[in-house]
Amino acid sequence: MGRLHQMFFILIAGMLALSGCLAFSIFRDASKLRQLESTRYKLFSMGEELKASSENLTNYCRSFVLTRERVWEQKYFDLLDVRNGVKPWPNGHAISLKDSLLKLGISKQEFVKLMFAEDKSNELVATEKRAFNAMRGLFTGSNKQFSIKGAPDTLMARRILFDKSYMAAKKTIMDPIDDFRGMMNNRISAEIKQQEVQNDMLMKLILLTLFSGALLSFYVILVLRKKIIVQLFDLEKSNQELELTLQDLKKTQLKLVKSAKMASLGTLTAGVSHEINNPLNYIMGAYLGLSNYFENYGSQEESITNLLLNSMKAGVDKAAQIVKGLNQFSRDNSRFDEDCDIHSILDNCLIMHASQLKHKTEVKKDYCLEDFVVKGNVGKLHQVFANVLSNAIYALPEQGKICIATRKETQNVKVIITDNGCGIQTEHLSQITDPFFTTKPPGEGAGLGLYITSSIIDKHLGQIEFESTLHAGTKVIITLPIA
Repeated sequence: MGRLHQMFFILIAGMLALSGCLAFSIFRDASKLRQLESTRYKLFSMGEELKASSENLTNYCRSFVLTRERVWEQKYFDLLDVRNGVKPWPNGHAISLKDSLLKLGISKQEFVKLMFAEDKSNELVATEKRAFNAMRGLFTGSNKQFSIKGAPDTLMARRILFDKSYMAAKKTIMDPIDDFRGMMNNRISAEIKQQEVQNDMLMKLILLTLFSGALLSFYVILVLRKKIIVQLFDLEKSNQELELTLQDLKKTQLKLVKSAKMASLGTLTAGVSHEINNPLNYIMGAYLGLSNYFENYGSQEESITNLLLNSMKAGVDKAAQIVKGLNQFSRDNSRFDEDCDIHSILDNCLIMHASQLKHKTEVKKDYCLEDFVVKGNVGKLHQVFANVLSNAIYALPEQGKICIATRKETQNVKVIITDNGCGIQTEHLSQITDPFFTTKPPGEGAGLGLYITSSIIDKHLGQIEFESTLHAGTKVIITLPIA
């Protein structure tokens, strides 16, 4: 049987490792998808920037020709230097638009379109420089240099910038840029589609692996829980035999038995909870990652995806609830500055006593709508309410009733636990919190439960009160200060 369990653990670990690797691949591919989208956006923006810069250069040049204001000439050449990488952009980097586009990665065909647009843009810049020089009285000679000086010719400059040939030259720049953007968009869209299909296949494989792992984990948890119950039963039986054997050393020995019992229980539950929590955390982490992924990117088979995710979540929650109850009950901590949720602690104690309550007790919870948080020790408050509930269950007939109510009074919370059990004799009410006082038969109680309970409540600056009528039932009122 042990070898079979070991094989199950190895199989579950292997499935989790495989799921982790596949999930890592999906997250890495998701990052690649975001990068592709970012690249597409940047390429579109740079294409727009190239078109806008060409329009701005034309506007600056025309404004100079029309107004003769030197500020437009300065803006023209500043923008030209920025676009060519001579001067920095507003972000502080000096790089040409062409180099920026090449750095992001473009295809050969896209590069050809880009270079064609750049060549046409340079030709247009040369034409615009002719207009600038005509305004200065400089004209081209036989050597194609601006070597001939004369009177400024405003009419010539305006004719250069506003005739049909200039507008046709501008169109030869804009059309290749639009072609470049269309080719780039088609290429990146195809890459994104291919990546999404691959991710969808990986996601289905992850879901299948995790669902199988969850089923195996749930089976192992059930088997381990059964083994824990058997061990706890054997431990209780051993303690009872020890008490019967050492009657002469009752006071001293009862303390030792109590310590040994709690230490063994704490070690056992903490160890088992740790071993169960590890695979549960992996599964829950993968579940959250998958949920976020499907929420962001969707699924081609949403109904199947939701069914598998919900089944996995239900199994993990059930196992986690069992582990949480064991952990809280076995805490060993001497601090009294923790935030203690009273309703949560009461619910955990009911879970711990579920097997005793199941067939003989009706439990009614009458909690206040407001949640109460007390500063103290979570583990020790679990011990308080577990002891009180244990006494109430012991006092009940075959079919009894327990009512748990919470109320707020000024800055205190009152927890009222009432049962319809056998009750306590009036003369015993003043003694029930004394150490080693018990009305139970020999071997069934050490007389330390309510003494420990009262001591813990004192350390929390609270108080405990008892109201009881013989053969009618008992009411225990615990008052604690709210944080």
